[in-house]
Amino acid sequence: MNITVHLPTTKEGWQMLNERMAEIHSEFIINQINNLPCSYEEKLEILEGVKKRVEEEGV
Repeated sequence: MNITVHLPTTKEGWQMLNERMAEIHSEFIINQINNLPCSYEEKLEILEGVKKRVEEEGV
């Protein structure tokens, strides 16, 4: 199977792609946390931990 990927050719296009990828990634993380079998407070703690790690590592 061959797959053709059309990547952006402009700086603005790359920025839009990166922003969309970050949005999808964050939605995935939030959904995964929401599906955990723990309390709302524990989920908030997990989310804060993820945010802290991202800030520290600059991911």
